[in-house]
Amino acid sequence: MDIYQTGSSITFVYQAPNVTSGAIIYMEVYDETHTLDTSQSNTTGLTEIMKGTIGTGRYHDYFQPDAEGIWVVCAYKVVGATKTGHVVAAYEITSKDIKSIGNEVSAIKARTDLLPDDPADQSAVQAAITTSEGNIRGTDADTLKTLSDQIDTLESPAMVG
Repeated sequence: MDIYQTGSSITFVYQAPNVTSGAIIYMEVYDETHTLDTSQSNTTGLTEIMKGTIGTGRYHDYFQPDAEGIWVVCAYKVVGATKTGHVVAAYEITSKDIKSIGNEVSAIKARTDLLPDDPADQSAVQAAITTSEGNIRGTDADTLKTLSDQIDTLESPAMVG
């Protein structure tokens, strides 16, 4: 079963055995609730596909599903008062079709192509840490222990209380 996107135009082609050029072929379209959709159906006759000026016995028409679900098309010719040569085709209608999915994949790819080769690369973070550590140590590269020991040796005036 073919998959189409809601709102897309679907071409239905009918070729029945022993149908010659000039036949009148009708198309009934049933929506996702299995109800005859008279606005999508063709009760005046499908258009014959021509090869130059010669009829081919192949007929076509279009319909445009407006809801998700399984849509069914029945085509037939009328002989006397009887519908004959029924052909049934079913179409799955979804919110996405392969083309729209492909477009979304392309859009995602365009965004991910802009990412660095290694987005988890920590070299920039490591460089920032090294710079900050250098700023803390100062030009003589003191460690926190050295600074703590120097503070401990400082004399302070007695506290008066």
